Amino acid sequence: DCGDIEASFTTEKDRETTFSPCKADGSVYIYEDEKDEDKKDDESKPTTTPVTEVLTDVDGHWAVEAIQYVYDRGLLTGISDTEFAPDMAVTRAMMATIMYGMAGNPEHGWHYPFHDVFDMAWYAGPVAWAYENKLVYGVSDTSYAPETSITREQVAMMLMRYANFKGYDISQTVSLNHYKDAKNVSDYAESAMQWAVAIGMIGGRTADTLCAQDTATRAELSVMLRNFITLYEPVDCRPNSSSDPALPGHLKVNCPEGAREATLGCPPGGGILDAAAPVLLSWHQR
Repeated sequence: DCGDIEASFTTEKDRETTFSPCKADGSVYIYEDEKDEDKKDDESKPTTTPVTEVLTDVDGHWAVEAIQYVYDRGLLTGISDTEFAPDMAVTRAMMATIMYGMAGNPEHGWHYPFHDVFDMAWYAGPVAWAYENKLVYGVSDTSYAPETSITREQVAMMLMRYANFKGYDISQTVSLNHYKDAKNVSDYAESAMQWAVAIGMIGGRTADTLCAQDTATRAELSVMLRNFITLYEPVDCRPNSSSDPALPGHLKVNCPEGAREATLGCPPGGGILDAAAPVLLSWHQR
C-alpha cells in the first residue's frame, strides 16, 4: 500500500527529509535493479546515531521518532548533553530560534524595540530576524518576554506566518467542530489552527480535545515541526541547486511490515523530490 511507505534520507548537510514516493493514483515508482557499486556506497555511509543513545530522557517517549527528526537537523537539541526535556514548555525565545534555523540562519539586522532582549543573549539574533520578517511580535511595544511559554495555538500562528513568509500554500482549512473544546480556540488563532489541523501538523491531545490554549511542549513541537517540514520542504536534487547539492547514491525507504527493503534515488536529470515526483525505487529482499 503506497500510503504505508515513507522515504527518508540525509543530505550532505545532514538534513533528513521524509516523504511518500507515491503517484497520484496510489502506486509507487518502481526501478528494477540496484547497481552493486551503489550498494557498496550506501553501506559505507555513516548512519544517524539513535537519539536514545545520546539523551537519557527520550527512550520510550511517545514522540521519540519526531525528536530524532528535529534533533538530527539541529532544530531542537538537548537542554544539556544528555537531556532533551520532552515535556518542558516551549518558550518564545525557542520558537524564534527554531524558525531562524529552519530558514538557514540568514543574515539580519539588529533593529527591534524590546528592552528584554539583550544583544548577547543566545536568542537575540533569531528574535531580531523573526521580528524584522513579521514572524513574531512583542507582548507589548517594548517587551518580547523571551522566557514566556507559548501555547499550541501560538505555535500554529507562528508557523503559519513562517509558511507564508516562505511562500508556501496556506490555503488549506478545516472545521474544528469535531473537537468539543473548539470554542476555546482564540479568535486571533482560529484560522491558524484550522490550517494546522487541515495539513496534519497539529492533532488533538485526545480524539476530541484540541487543547489549543494549553502550553506546547518540546515533544509536541517536535511532532509539529516534523509534519511541517515533511509537507512543505521537499529536497532539491538538481545538480546546481542553491539549497542542497545533488544527492548521489540511494535513499532509504521504510516499508510496511513484511515488505521488501527498498532504496530510493533522485529522478533522472535531477529535479524536486516530493510526493508527485518521478523518483526511482529499487527493491531487494531483506
